[in-house]
Amino acid sequence: MRFLCSILLAGGLTTSSCHRDTSLGDATLSSPDAAASGAAASAGGSGEAGGGQSAGGSGPSQVNDCAPSPHSCGFPDATNTGLPPGTQLSPAAACEITTDGAVVDATDFACTVTIRARDVLIRRSKIHPGSGGAIRVMSGNVSLEDCELYDATDVVIQYDNWSCLRCDIHDFQDDGARLGNDTRLEDSFIHGFITPQGSAAEGAQLQAGVARVVVRHSTIFANDQSGAAPATAALFIAPDQGPTSDGPVVLEGNLLAGGQYTVYVVDGNQGQFVIKNVSLKNNRFVRDSARYGPLSLTDSEKPFLSSGGNVWDRDGTPIE
Repeated sequence: MRFLCSILLAGGLTTSSCHRDTSLGDATLSSPDAAASGAAASAGGSGEAGGGQSAGGSGPSQVNDCAPSPHSCGFPDATNTGLPPGTQLSPAAACEITTDGAVVDATDFACTVTIRARDVLIRRSKIHPGSGGAIRVMSGNVSLEDCELYDATDVVIQYDNWSCLRCDIHDFQDDGARLGNDTRLEDSFIHGFITPQGSAAEGAQLQAGVARVVVRHSTIFANDQSGAAPATAALFIAPDQGPTSDGPVVLEGNLLAGGQYTVYVVDGNQGQFVIKNVSLKNNRFVRDSARYGPLSLTDSEKPFLSSGGNVWDRDGTPIE
């Protein structure tokens, strides 16, 4: 069962008033573990370069040279992520969610949203903190659907147990997403880096030996920035904080551009830690968008990487 909640501050404490959301019936949101496992299975089932499902309503009108207009190939961009047209937002009364099963709909958060509850759903909402990050999962888990996250000076969304579906993430100074345990980024658009000079940023980054991670059918443009410093990568997989993990980490069916290398799959702490069972398949890379090339891969990670079906976006030529 889902509940719609009005979140209020009373005497400095977070309280909430909820009622049943009959528009959803008695449907429940799967746990991030189950969601990640399901997405991983689905991603592994496609044999098409660049992913077959459309983030929008109609089918793709082209199959190559997708970067100038990703939605024409069925990839996410500003036309099919974020708030649906016509959504009317109400200002958030508070920035901490503590009610299990809460559904927060059509809300404008001008703050960092902190999650301290299980099975939270935030949909059709804007989160723009101005300072700090947009989403922090301190306990429980959260799913975001059709949300716009922007104007962040820290990592936009991070920690464990979250999923982001059809999210538009842009105008941020640090990473777009920090991938923890049981995290899933799908059908989403990360772009518009505003990284300050002397700083580093990635579209989505993994820093620890985590498990059950999916980045699938998303558009990540690490060359689309107005800041002083170029982005490091669209995807950066480096478990520097350890420990060694069995994964899996699924990076499949994405449209990727920019960075020093567009994707890094490297060991952590100078070879001390690795992530096993990394899948890099059916992705489209924008040629000449990265400074050095599409992929940086360390020798210690090579035995654990499964790759195939990766192509250059311009003409579908395989990347060897």
